[in-house]
Amino acid sequence: MEKAYNIIFKPHRRASLVVKQIASCIVYANNKPSAKELGQAIVRDIYNGDEYMVNQYGYIIEREYI
Repeated sequence: MEKAYNIIFKPHRRASLVVKQIASCIVYANNKPSAKELGQAIVRDIYNGDEYMVNQYGYIIEREYI
C-alpha cells in the first residue's frame, strides 16, 4: 500500500548559491527509500538528467498522514 511522503529538497551549503530552490512536494511511495528515489527523479527532471545535481541536494523525507 502506498503512503504519502513529503519531500523537502535542501541544497548543500557549498552549492546553495548555485542551485535552484525546489519547493517541497508530496509523493506516494511504498517506503522511504522509494520516496527518495522519486525525489531524485524530480531533481533529474529539473536539471535535464544531470546526475551530478542529484548529489547537490539533501532529501528530508517525512510521512504525511492524509
